[in-house]
Amino acid sequence: MVREPRRKAIRADNPPNAQASMAMWLDWLGNVEGDEVKLGLSNCLDIGAELGLVNLSPKVITVAGTNGKGSCCHYLEALILDLGFKVGTYTSPHITHFNERIRVNGGNVTSKEICSAFHTLGEISRSATLTYFEFITIASLNIFNTYNLDFVILEVGLGGRLDAVNIVESDVALITSIGLDHIEWLGATREEIALEKAGIMRPGKPVVCSDKEVPRAIYSHAELIEAELSVLGVDYFLEIEDGYWEWSSEDINLVKLPCLAMSGAHQLRNISGVLKVLELLNIGEQVLESSVRKVCPNLTIPGRLQSIPNDLGFEIFVDVAHNEPAAKILSRQILGMRKVQKTACIFGMLSTKDNVGFLKHLTSVVDCLYLVELDNADALPTEAAMEIAKSLDKKLETSCHSSCDQILSEIWAKNYLVDRLIVTGSFITVGEAMKFIEEKTA
Repeated sequence: MVREPRRKAIRADNPPNAQASMAMWLDWLGNVEGDEVKLGLSNCLDIGAELGLVNLSPKVITVAGTNGKGSCCHYLEALILDLGFKVGTYTSPHITHFNERIRVNGGNVTSKEICSAFHTLGEISRSATLTYFEFITIASLNIFNTYNLDFVILEVGLGGRLDAVNIVESDVALITSIGLDHIEWLGATREEIALEKAGIMRPGKPVVCSDKEVPRAIYSHAELIEAELSVLGVDYFLEIEDGYWEWSSEDINLVKLPCLAMSGAHQLRNISGVLKVLELLNIGEQVLESSVRKVCPNLTIPGRLQSIPNDLGFEIFVDVAHNEPAAKILSRQILGMRKVQKTACIFGMLSTKDNVGFLKHLTSVVDCLYLVELDNADALPTEAAMEIAKSLDKKLETSCHSSCDQILSEIWAKNYLVDRLIVTGSFITVGEAMKFIEEKTA
């Protein structure tokens, strides 16, 4: 077993009062002090049980994986809503606004609701040691508990076994692709990481895995706890054809489905796992097919190779890829775009990530890199990023910039001429760019 991850605790002794604003709460949540604390579920379970959050009345779907979790949550949410059900969705991190993390029936909950949930939890958790993520997860669950929902979708933030989301007893678990990320907490091999993610399985309950090469640990843990495992290519099937795709299982056969709005085989694997989850929740073939045909050709997901409208005369895409497997997918997508003379990339990443692995893919498909400083203690310095990029491609055009705003201001002033701009490397990078662009295009 890998060592248990550690995080610093929030300051729990003096929470803001009931009239505090969202900005005050987020400032308090971001203020850490004292020693790092070992993650575990005991504190979360105690508080969750006190608030009645461990056994939620709606059907609960938990989603874990290295990449694809957020996309799967969006697909699940959109399809469940189209089927006529009420749904709460918890995802992380956000791109531009904290409220994005907590949605009810497809819309972000209000800051007032979030502050009220924070205050409730702040009052009862003074003697507990909770991390930032544990605090906001419990608060989010408490918000869902105030609605009369049919389904709740919970995205696992890190791993699975020790993630705060795992205090909830789920009805179905979905495990997406598994790759090397967060190795300092989850393990250095796919098998070790897979075992951590397998922790969201429940004895005797269904679990779906959409990874194209399922690690042995997924099979062995499912067998150990007698979870009902469904695997892509074994228990359900995806066929990709020119201009359409098909999905089938033992009982359902969906043919000639229209292409997704989101491109890439990885998104088809994501939606395939989602369809199996919905089948296991007893969604019938006819209604499921109708919703897939209506929803999937039109659903775009924020931050996933998202095209940003602008009046500058060139294309802008943002993508929250932040690890090597995601960079590999992104590079393939860039290669598949129409040819342009100059593709530029704004890149900012955390030093805790596989920067060499990420840039290995990225530098092969762009013509220049604008390396930006991020407002984060773990940010990769631009000089270090440039050194890595130059070691991979000495001829690549590179430049360092103090922030996303600084380089984007230059681009908006047309001091840098490009035909296509990609913004990537982290949620932080994309979030900073999106805020700038929102203000410019408002």
